[in-house]
Amino acid sequence: MNIYDPERSLIDAFRFKTIAKYDRNQVVRNYLQSELCDPLKLSRYINEFPGRSDLQKITEVLSH
Repeated sequence: MNIYDPERSLIDAFRFKTIAKYDRNQVVRNYLQSELCDPLKLSRYINEFPGRSDLQKITEVLSH
């Protein structure tokens, strides 16, 4: 069982604004390039936490 959940950590960082606006693109890019990346799981989390349109937009742009 993994205690670390990169998708939830990413959501929380955006929710609690622990990532500066200018670093957000890089953080999402690093996640998408990681071997731990699970876009479906991240998408589910984004849908569970309303108001994460900022993360959703960055994810959509960087994943293409």
